[in-house]
Amino acid sequence: METTCSWTGVKGFGALVVQPAVILNGGKPDLEAIRDEIREVAQAEGLAEPLFFETTEDDPGAGQAAEALAAGADLIIVGGGDGTIRVVAEYLVGRTDVELAVLPLGTGNLLARNLGIDPDDVSGAIRTALLGEVHHVDALRVELVKRDRSVDSQLSLVAAGVGIDAEVMSSTNGLLKKLIGPGAYVAAGLQRLAGFPKEARVRLGEGAWETVDFRTILMANAGFIQGGIEFAPGASMSDGVQDVVLYRPRTALGWSIVGLKTLWHKDLRTRMMAHVQTRKISVRPLKPVMAQIDGDPVGEVTTLTSEVVKHALSLRVPRPVDRCAPGGDLLAMLPRGFRKALDVLRS
Repeated sequence: METTCSWTGVKGFGALVVQPAVILNGGKPDLEAIRDEIREVAQAEGLAEPLFFETTEDDPGAGQAAEALAAGADLIIVGGGDGTIRVVAEYLVGRTDVELAVLPLGTGNLLARNLGIDPDDVSGAIRTALLGEVHHVDALRVELVKRDRSVDSQLSLVAAGVGIDAEVMSSTNGLLKKLIGPGAYVAAGLQRLAGFPKEARVRLGEGAWETVDFRTILMANAGFIQGGIEFAPGASMSDGVQDVVLYRPRTALGWSIVGLKTLWHKDLRTRMMAHVQTRKISVRPLKPVMAQIDGDPVGEVTTLTSEVVKHALSLRVPRPVDRCAPGGDLLAMLPRGFRKALDVLRS
């Protein structure tokens, strides 16, 4: 992907940071080169020598976050995918004395894309992590009741969902993700376009329960997903509310209509989708359904409750002049003939 932004940097901006700590996903390639570049930038900008930690299969970030905090880190940089970032972020919720920064080394990299960080520009991401602006952003506290009646609580930084979106995440071929990246999700999604809606009881805030039919319900802290699709127009990570988007198409044609409305913000009036903002939402499917958090499948659930945690994290982001457009090029992921058809519809 051609980089659509450039880093202009401000020498010395990061001098206020006493101690950076870097937590890297141990399964990612080229980590030594990343370490070397982080050291070089930190030294050039007068920062303390960074501390380095690696995740393992048994400990995907929790232990490393605890070690970094115990060592006195006041900036924790996470190099990995959205799942690794979420694990570390759990330890920083409500901590105004510790900042979080992101090095996007995963497949989806949804958080980085929403922040305007280019996943294909590791050098730019490193400079943002060490020298970027600090914004206070919201998170979603997601409470799950699993099919086996166990209860789980996780943090979402981008979006949680139930239904077809989670089914796609769960069924996407791992090898295909390594070979073609986000395009693997498109391939899995195309196989699930047709189908019948499910039913759920839904409650906004502490209001009355209502019965709705759905194919997928997304609860968004941020508005962009892969391909630069703004599925929740105007969503903000710091407004104290989440954007809930409900989709209910049954056919490929229905999804095409919804796609047009979503991609190009066409005023296509349809009952196949709905959008509302709320601080809290509870969803109780009539039958267990698959759920996902920030693109990671979490299994079948019987209840999902999502509530905004206002200004949960202090997050390093690019300065406005350095931000890239969210997402990538969705059309580049699709077959050539399909892209031509979409061009005709858009014109």
